[in-house]
Formats: sequence, structure tokens, C-alpha cells
Amino acid sequence: MIGAVEICGGGRPQPESLGRSDGETPCAAPSAAFSESPAAGEASFGGDNANPAVGLSPLAETKLSILAAVEHTMRDYGISRAAACRQVGVDAATELRWRTKVEKFGPEALEENYANCGRKPLAVLNPEELQIAGQAYVKTKSGTTALRKLARDPRCRPEVADAILKKRASKHTLTKTLRDQLKARVPGAVMDFHRSPTRTVRESFVCPRTLTYLDATGRERRIEPGDLFERDDMSANFLFWIDWPWGGDPCSDRFGVRLARGQFLPQIDVGSLRFLSFELLVRLRDSYRADDLWQWVGRSYRDIGLPMIGERWERGTWQSHQLQGEPIEQGHTPFEQRLGGLHALGLKMIISQSPTTKIIENRFNFLQTLQSDIEGQIGRKRGEFEATNKIWTACRNGHRDPRDYFLSHEQILARLEASLHDINSEPVEGTLYHGVPEEMWRASGAEQRLRRLTPEQTHLFSRNRTQITASKGHVMVRFTRPDKSRGAWWFHHPDLWRHEGERFAVYFDREAAQAGATLVHADGRRANQVLGHAAHVDGCPQFALGVDMENGRGATAMLGALDRQKGFKDAVRSDYRALGTGGRTIAKASRASDGAGRTAQIDSAPSVRGGDIAPAPETTKPAKRSTRPGMDFDADEALRREVERMEREAEENGEFLVV
Repeated sequence: MIGAVEICGGGRPQPESLGRSDGETPCAAPSAAFSESPAAGEASFGGDNANPAVGLSPLAETKLSILAAVEHTMRDYGISRAAACRQVGVDAATELRWRTKVEKFGPEALEENYANCGRKPLAVLNPEELQIAGQAYVKTKSGTTALRKLARDPRCRPEVADAILKKRASKHTLTKTLRDQLKARVPGAVMDFHRSPTRTVRESFVCPRTLTYLDATGRERRIEPGDLFERDDMSANFLFWIDWPWGGDPCSDRFGVRLARGQFLPQIDVGSLRFLSFELLVRLRDSYRADDLWQWVGRSYRDIGLPMIGERWERGTWQSHQLQGEPIEQGHTPFEQRLGGLHALGLKMIISQSPTTKIIENRFNFLQTLQSDIEGQIGRKRGEFEATNKIWTACRNGHRDPRDYFLSHEQILARLEASLHDINSEPVEGTLYHGVPEEMWRASGAEQRLRRLTPEQTHLFSRNRTQITASKGHVMVRFTRPDKSRGAWWFHHPDLWRHEGERFAVYFDREAAQAGATLVHADGRRANQVLGHAAHVDGCPQFALGVDMENGRGATAMLGALDRQKGFKDAVRSDYRALGTGGRTIAKASRASDGAGRTAQIDSAPSVRGGDIAPAPETTKPAKRSTRPGMDFDADEALRREVERMEREAEENGEFLVV
């Protein structure tokens, strides 16, 4: 833009900024070569009748427009070419070089030409040499070896052989141009095809996915929010400490707390990409079991609802009999004929053969990015954060107290919950999804469409299930005590005598066997029919010695000693959260077990559907406890303290406590 102007000799406007102190003639006419009516064959990029150049690159067109701007400025304001160049913003020497190229060779001369730039390569392989080196490269997968084999081949030209075998600091420091020629000749797919043609062809096939499925009639339908759920495990990329009164490792034996990484188990709705719930599980080996998954499934179905179609899970533990159902007969049993599991709820289990077929895997990367600001990061690869890993090793060996360096278990739960609420409120901009997961879930009305568990279905989510043959009106379930000795529970139902010799599925909780069990027919035409609740039957003493209780006291002391033994491998702490809309928590549960039959559990559910749970109070770092030898561990006292702590939390939050 040219602002204020002044009038120069011929009545033409002249920009004020263009002074005449340089001694140039301000009102010189433009060159005839760039006039409005150029002669035939002359280049022109000025005036209204300029011939446009066709097929030029954007860079060449930009240069041509700059030359035209200089010509227009000279013509309209009657100023010199140097002044016009300053006004347009181009160096006069550059403008002269561009104008000369156009006058001699036309607008195409403004194209960039880097053919002669840079150092010339030491050698250029001809097609025959590329063929020889390429064959060796495919077989050896080593560029250095392939090129040195070429240099020793009699068909290789001497100048090429000299360039390859030239003495260097290392034989691997070959010139990059030779390596680039070889890699351009032999791409990675060619090398893979040489080893496995079938796998290469299979992996080269791309099958774009749509957000649809085929129903039983073959009709293609859209996957709506609430139709399909997915669950998966994700190792946390951070460490936290947790009260671990059961011991079992140097850190908890000394400080009473354990430094854990845990297993983070999230649940997602495929139709909306909204995370629905999660479970944070801490075991001695940072692993999880089938009964952990099944308990989590039961809680989420109670608080959120059952999907309209079913769930898509991976293989391994997720395909266990407890989740998909027990076979009714020996050998392979179709999923539709299994006992218990998802089939008993009328849901489909869709097995994912590859991580790429699960939507939840695509969200893990973004979720881990959101969680990367949580303190105590060790990275997505072990050893990635050097300083944190050194502290981790010291704490794990009992040399340092984890409470001095890492967040507590309660603080991590709050951060995890916040990260899931954050990702639910972040917009998704893709080909299959476009929108905010929270809003897509709410707009679909899925929360009102999903059905809840009925009281008759709650037994399906008992922690333990086994198949037993009824005998004399009872079923006997054998178990192994923490000291590896064998024991048995007896369950009785008044009508069980009518089904003598029949097989029953017994649903119970081995940590609360006194509460009884639920009996379900396991074979025949009554398969999957519930018989009813069977009460636990205590064993009776063989005889009594009146007031002489000396032996009785001795037996009681012996059994008490067995009960106090620590079940390190079975000790577990799990925490569950069900996420509501708008950043609410609609349900949560916490469970602690010492692995020896003692369990404390807080299970909080909303009083009305769609309600929420009051947020937990801020967790502060407790006072550092004195160290204690591991052999002074008192399991009863430790569990009592844990129960009291959980009771206090439940009372503060208005929750229901079950012990």
C-alpha cells in the first residue's frame, strides 16, 4: 500500500517516502520491454494485458508477481526502478537478475534449479551395480556388507570400488549418497517379502474401519453409544505409595507402606469414546486376575448398566471361564451354551485378535499424555526417567521411605479420576468421531436406555465359582489354607436332596464363606436355572470333655496361629470409580484383603439413579511412622487399623460400610 503522495513534474503522483536525494531521475519511464503493449515475443509481467504464465510453481509465480508490482509502481507513480524496488520490498540486484532471466528465457527461468548444488557424489551406481548390491542387501540386511561385496565383484567399475573401499576411520562411514542409492533401490517391503511373502502381503493390506456392525440378519447398523463397551489394562507410568500392613517385601516390612505401579483398568463406550469407569488394582506383582476383572464388571453393570450388545475384550485372562462362562460338558462348548459369565446376562463377548481392532487402544496414547504431569513419572519405558528409577530401586530395597518422594494412593486416585474427566471433555476430530465424548454420550440418552442388574443376577459376580456334585443334601467346596493345608466348606439347601448326584455351579466368596452360596444347575435341561441360596454349615466336634477344655484351648491356639500367617501373594487392594457426566462420581468401592481370609470393603452406590457421591476430602501426607522389624508384624492389628481408617472415610463421605 502506498500512502500519502506528492505530485511530480508530469502531474503523476509521487510517494512522499521516495526522496530524490539519491540523484536518480524520479519520473523515468518504464522499460519498453515491460510496457503495456509488448512487441511479439517479448516477455511482459506489467500492465493490464500481461500474458499470464501457465504451469509455474507457486515460488515462480510469486517472483513474477513481484516483478509486475515493480513495473506497476514505476508506471503509476513515475518513479525510478530502484525506488520502486524499495517500495515493493525487493532488492534491486535481485529484481535485475529475475528480470534478465525473464527477458532472455521467459517466465520458466524463474523456477528453482538445484541440480548442480552441493558436492558431487564420489560414485554413482549404474543399474547393473545396483542390482548386484541390492541382491546382497536383501540377504544380509547390512548396507555396509552389501556395498563391500559389490566392490569385490569383477563387474563393479574401478572408480566405484575405490570409492567404497577407500581407507576411512571406520568401514561403516561410507558416503551417504551410496547408502541412499541402495535404500532407494531396495525398500523395506522388498526385504520383508524375501523372508515371508505371505506375511508381507497380509500386512500390506489395509481395511478401513467404519463405526458400524452387521446384525444377525446381515443388516449394517451404526454402533450407537451404549451398544458396545471395551475394557483393557494399562500399566501406570508413575509410582505411588500405599499402606501395605501385610508385608512381603523389604519396603513394606520396614515402613509399612509399599511403592506400587499397579494396574490401571479403564472402561470405554465405543459409540461415544467416553470413559465410563476404572479400577486401580494393586497386588504384590502389579498383576490382575480373572476374579478382579469379574468383580469390576459387576460393579460397573450395577452403577452404569449393561451394554445393548456386549463387550469387546482381548485374549488371555479376559477369555477365562469366569468371564465367558464355564463349559457345561467336557470338551469345547459353544459360547451360547456356557454356564455363567457374560452369557448368563444375555451379552455377547467379542474377542479382539489384534490391538488395532480395539478403539480403547487409540485413546491410551492421549490418556497417558494427560497423565504425564502426575508426580513420580518413570516413563512409558522402564528406565526412561533415570533419577526416579534410582529412587524407586532404593525404596523397593527398603533403603528409603516412599512417602518422602511420591504421592499417596488416595492422591493418585483423585488424579486418575480427574484425567478421565478431562479426556471425556476434550473434542475428538477424526473420520469416525467428531465431537466431545461427554456430549455425545449425553445426547444419545444411553444412560436411560441401559438396563441394570436384577437382584437375581447378583450371584453371577461372586468372587468364586466352582462345579460340585450334590450329595446328601449338601455341596462340599474344598479349599487350600494359607499354610497349604486342605479344608472344606459345606453348604446346605432344604431342597437339595431332590437333586442327589446332579452337578451344580456354586457361587460364593471364599473370604466370606459364612455368608453362604448360590446354587445353579450346571447340566441337563435345568442348566443355568437358579436353585436358591445355600446356607453355610459349620462343622461339629466329635465329642466334648465337659469342663476339661485344655485340649480345646490348645486347638484354638493352633488354628489362630494358622490364621495369622501372611498370604503375601493373595493380598490385594483395589479401588473402583464409576464416572458420571459433568465431572461427577456416581459410585465407588474400595476393598482390602490380607490374603488369609480377612477382608475390609467399602462399597458406595448412589441412593437414586443418576445421583453422585460427595468428593473425598483432600488427602494429606501422614506422619512418618517408625520403622519396625518384619517379624513383629501383627496381621489382626494391621487389619483392624485398616478397617478403622476405611470406616472413618465412609462416615465422612456418608457411605455404606460392609466388613
